[in-house]
Amino acid sequence: LFRFVYRMLPRREDAREICQETFLRVFRSLPRFRPDGPARLSTWILTIATRLALNELRKAGREVPLETFAPVKSVLDLLRPEHQPEP
Repeated sequence: LFRFVYRMLPRREDAREICQETFLRVFRSLPRFRPDGPARLSTWILTIATRLALNELRKAGREVPLETFAPVKSVLDLLRPEHQPEP
């Protein structure tokens, strides 16, 4: 999740905060998650993280280029070396 968020937010601390807030929201909302519904848990978590990151960017007056998301076809793609953030 961190790698996914870090691709949108250039500051590591911002990405960490968004990840933490994502898991807090997931924990609070887990009773409402429907495993038999249309979304998998991983998709649901990524959606929450994406919305939080986009909100953070809006607050800062920044935008994320669409190309940021283009090469990612699944969560597993994020584990490939070309998608890992540089130190």
